[in-house]
Amino acid sequence: SEVLQRLHRVISELVIPAWVGKPPRDVGLPKAGTLKADHWRTLFSIYLPLALLSLWHKDSPLKSNSAEKMPSVLETALHAGQSEKTMLYGFNTGASFRQWLLRPDSPPLLAYCLKLLDRTY
Repeated sequence: SEVLQRLHRVISELVIPAWVGKPPRDVGLPKAGTLKADHWRTLFSIYLPLALLSLWHKDSPLKSNSAEKMPSVLETALHAGQSEKTMLYGFNTGASFRQWLLRPDSPPLLAYCLKLLDRTY
């Protein structure tokens, strides 16, 4: 596909610091194998945005025919870290609440809630 060819070109041409792991040049093809987590992160944070920018820019000689449709498709996909942030917030809130329930001076209602939670979990 056009996007995959452009991505391969960006991976081979882009100069990055030595400490940044470079994904395989033939990413997306069976011979590339399975990507490691670090390669996925680098691919989606550095290489793919650069490849897509040249395909979406109106004056680009590499402009894709479907460039007008793609921003709405990727609008939600480019919010990296939102799920992790939400899960971390929920975990932190739950841990804080549990700690509050375990306090010896907690109100009787909270002590009752603690008993219910202990029976449930």
